[in-house]
Amino acid sequence: MPEPELAPTRVRGQRSKAKLVVADGERVRAIHIRPRTIAIGGACLLLLSTLYFGATAYLFFRDGLLNAAAERQNAIIASQNVREAREVEASAIHEGQISAYEGKVATLRDEVGKLNAEIETMQKARSKESAGVDEKVRSLLDRQKELEARQKALSKITEAARRAGLDVQIPATNTTKPKPAKGRKAGLDPEVTGSIAPSVAKPDVRLASMALRSSQPMPAVVPKLDPLEDKITRMAADQDAFVGGMMAGVTKRSQKIDAALRKLGRRVPPAPSGVGGPFIPAPAGVVSTPAEFKSDVATLTNQFDRLAKLRQIALALPLKRPLEDADISSGFGTRRDPFLGRLAYHSGIDFRAMSGLPARTVNAGTIVNAGNMGGYGNCVDVDHGNGVVTRYGHLRSIAVKVGERVVAGQKIGQVGSTGRSTGPHLHYEIRIDGKAIDPMIYLKAGQEIGRLL
Repeated sequence: MPEPELAPTRVRGQRSKAKLVVADGERVRAIHIRPRTIAIGGACLLLLSTLYFGATAYLFFRDGLLNAAAERQNAIIASQNVREAREVEASAIHEGQISAYEGKVATLRDEVGKLNAEIETMQKARSKESAGVDEKVRSLLDRQKELEARQKALSKITEAARRAGLDVQIPATNTTKPKPAKGRKAGLDPEVTGSIAPSVAKPDVRLASMALRSSQPMPAVVPKLDPLEDKITRMAADQDAFVGGMMAGVTKRSQKIDAALRKLGRRVPPAPSGVGGPFIPAPAGVVSTPAEFKSDVATLTNQFDRLAKLRQIALALPLKRPLEDADISSGFGTRRDPFLGRLAYHSGIDFRAMSGLPARTVNAGTIVNAGNMGGYGNCVDVDHGNGVVTRYGHLRSIAVKVGERVVAGQKIGQVGSTGRSTGPHLHYEIRIDGKAIDPMIYLKAGQEIGRLL
């Protein structure tokens, strides 16, 4: 078939058009195509080409993305497979370790069982020893309580001693012997005046308490309990020695004051039942029972109370000199009268002293006379109670009035030479129920028991 020929023709007044001539044999057909149609057709062809290539590129890139995603998913799956494989392997190892540990635990359990069995066997074998330790600990605790009870009982002794005018302190049981007291009591019997620390050291029973609370036997405690027991025993023995020594000292003191007061004709409280003998400490390790110690403390308290009564009686008596350092110029009884030269009765004793020296009463009392009494000159009488009166004569002046209360050592006047006197001196009398007695009897008794009061 012959190819068509395109023969453009131009018509005046018209736009040029493209002409497509198709020849089929003898037939010739002309197709006129406008330029705009060609442009539209080219644009459509270009658009189709663009869509085609775009679709092709999309399919290409999509396949690439899908392949990449598939590869990534495959990698994840592979990683998971590896992790699962490792977990399986680790699980197998862990199960092996657990199995090994269980075996060790079973072995240890068996060993612990054997050890418990051995401990139980040892506990049974040592049950007697443990019971002995517990019993000893309980005994120590009971003795400690008893020691504290004894110490409280001793505190009552100090009160009774104070009523008797003594300063006695409770002993410290770690002191082997009392020390002499300092002060106004220093010259007295050491059994009475021993000055000892006022507190008893307490044994350390903490170890014993721990042993008692423990459920396990503590044989290691035994060597430490023995010294503790010895210490408590020594403390109790010191307490017994203190009470015994105090009894001996107080009894001795009371006997001396009792005897002196009887010589003066004074009535004294009755003595306890007839027991006695020298005080000899008990052998080491022997202590009194609680009942015995309580009884001893009660007896000692009664002795202190009796001593207090004896002391009260003695302190009410004129046992001191009216002029401490003055010489006696004339005694009691028969003498030659200094004015007449004949034998006469002297009802007191004269103390030589300078005129103007203070005259003091020997004891507390009440003034029953204060004035001139003839031969006595200026005279003062002091009533001390229980029928005892002291008289002070030949005073230069009088410093008290009738009815006035005076204390021991108080000034009642001045030494002088008034009345029937040859020179300055103090005439001193003691009258019992109105009768003059020799003052030297009381002065000597005062010398004997003065240091005991």
